[in-house]
Amino acid sequence: MQPMKRILFTIILSLLFSFQLSAQNKESIFKGDLRYYLYYTDSTKLELKNFYVWYQPKLYKKVFNKNKHYVYPYINRGEYTNFRDKVVALAIKHFGEKKFFNKDGVPIIDKISFAVRCLTEEVFLRYICFSKDAYNLVTDEEILSFAKEFNETLRISISNKDECNKRSMVSFCAPHLYRY
Repeated sequence: MQPMKRILFTIILSLLFSFQLSAQNKESIFKGDLRYYLYYTDSTKLELKNFYVWYQPKLYKKVFNKNKHYVYPYINRGEYTNFRDKVVALAIKHFGEKKFFNKDGVPIIDKISFAVRCLTEEVFLRYICFSKDAYNLVTDEEILSFAKEFNETLRISISNKDECNKRSMVSFCAPHLYRY
């Protein structure tokens, strides 16, 4: 019975160690209103897989705490395409065309997440998922200026406003917003 306990203990220890290593494949960095989450291909942290930049200004605590009635918005395809094109133009404006596209012509932004206050159609940038190509290219200032203009100028039309009230808000992730 004793050797069986040792074997079981060894197996459990090795599993715990492997789970701990897999949990270390990410790193968090806080810089003012920006929170970076760096995701690596393995626990050695030698190769970056991608990274997320969350935009979290103090204003967001008030916005997201007061708006708790969540609905599923209806956004027609034309409106969505128009919104996507505005976001691409805004990203190129703030990051520059040479930074926005990597050497293969693929955008460095993989996806974007934002929230919409349904009645006012205001959008609030939540995070940007960048490819690994963007890591040493984009600066904090470029990301902040993009986020601020994103929030101040962009709007997206909601078709089912009659189902919304003044507290209606939805978080929306646009996976692969820029992959045509």
